[in-house]
Amino acid sequence: MNRKLHLNDDLKTIVQEIYNKKDDSEEKKQAFLALKEAVKNMKPDAEDKHDTPDGIAGRWEQYSWRHEYYATFEVAKNNGEYSMKVVAKSTELELLHPRRLFNISFDGNIWRFCSDWGEDGMANFELHKIHNNRFEGDWYRGSRRGSMSIWIREGTGSADISTGE
Repeated sequence: MNRKLHLNDDLKTIVQEIYNKKDDSEEKKQAFLALKEAVKNMKPDAEDKHDTPDGIAGRWEQYSWRHEYYATFEVAKNNGEYSMKVVAKSTELELLHPRRLFNISFDGNIWRFCSDWGEDGMANFELHKIHNNRFEGDWYRGSRRGSMSIWIREGTGSADISTGE
């Protein structure tokens, strides 16, 4: 395939058809998994193969695997240490938002951090780099695995959460 897939092309139609199904049937789940695998196997552009000088520094939008917007985070790097804070939250969904974010690390491929949810406990996030502007991963509370989320770097033209392009 010589062209990028963007949400305003054929991929948008496919995603919308799957998402608009009224049930959580096995067929719908399998279609989402197949779509996720196809997107994961897409080759990033040359500019996506290189890290930015500050790794994960910048603004990141967090989405559910169903492409529901959760929040926007600001990640900063000072003296080799990362910090994170929430700068915007979904007003449409009732979500747990962190009181604090800490133990932030990035090894070039995996972004990890702890999220303090107050009385609801703490969660450890482990996000895997798909390319420079997209991470996907899960949160964990002890041995309990939470839902997958998609993180897109803001301001990179990566607003297409289906492909990260």
